[in-house]
Amino acid sequence: MLSLKNQFDMFNGEGTVFGCINKDDLHGMTIIIPPENTIFEFENTCSPLDNNIFTNCQQNIILAAIRDILLPRLMAGEIEVPTKEEL
Repeated sequence: MLSLKNQFDMFNGEGTVFGCINKDDLHGMTIIIPPENTIFEFENTCSPLDNNIFTNCQQNIILAAIRDILLPRLMAGEIEVPTKEEL
């Protein structure tokens, strides 16, 4: 996509707030498709990273939900956090 930046930038200069590209413009662009072994290597490298990102996002959602449940109870004095000595 970065290799197409100059072509996409051309569509932003048409006087509108947002650039515009139509089907014919898109079909007229030359797109380089890498060899299959390069795609395979990319997938092997990025797939574990994508999985980690997904897992981290799921954990963030769960942790935010736990926080939203516990924080009001903590602030209301319904629960207490043990001190270091108590542990």
